[in-house]
Amino acid sequence: MRAGRTLAISAFCIVAAGVAPVFLPASPLVVAGVTIVADGLLALIDFASTVREDDRNSPISGRGSSMAGAASLAVVLVVIVAAGGGAAYAVSYGVARLTGHETVTSQRLSKHVSGRAGPLRVTVNSVGTTDHYTKVEMVAVNRGDATVRVQLMDATQLIDKSGNVLDPLLGFSEDGTFVVPSGGIQVKRILTFKGHLVAKSTTATLAFNTLYWQGFGPTSLKVKNIKLLAAG
Repeated sequence: MRAGRTLAISAFCIVAAGVAPVFLPASPLVVAGVTIVADGLLALIDFASTVREDDRNSPISGRGSSMAGAASLAVVLVVIVAAGGGAAYAVSYGVARLTGHETVTSQRLSKHVSGRAGPLRVTVNSVGTTDHYTKVEMVAVNRGDATVRVQLMDATQLIDKSGNVLDPLLGFSEDGTFVVPSGGIQVKRILTFKGHLVAKSTTATLAFNTLYWQGFGPTSLKVKNIKLLAAG
């Protein structure tokens, strides 16, 4: 069996598992399953190819080598499931946990709601819950003549009715702000907040406490009365 190639593909799948959460909304379990299937299929293809070669070269002795190959295949499949799948799951889970790219497991928003500050309007389209985070999908529209820059770090909060405050998690490449250009262009953004809103809270507020305008404009914006469903 071509163990070297199988191990190389397994290593590639594990590396891909670490990248997958950043680009695809796939759970670590799905990533591990794909890794196991990919490695398993390759091992089976290698085994079938080896058996054919042995049978061509020596139809008699090939049967014994086929039995040995089958035993090797069984060992490889066990290693793929235990080591390859386990490693892919662990890497995918760790990257998603660190970067905030976890899969949303439940939705809590019961109705879209908007907030306005001058010509800037922010609409909350969803409030999703992951294993460790809360994700708010929003659309910002600036119908004024000046660009607005929204400060995230130490200035944006998600607050539920009980007073529980969640702060945003920023990606490695983010500078702590996002820009909403003038002219009515829609800017879609998913904000990831550390932690969860209280399960029984029925409302929340998304607060942008620091806005920078090119010129003069409002300095803050709040989306109030975000109606929530009880957490499952």
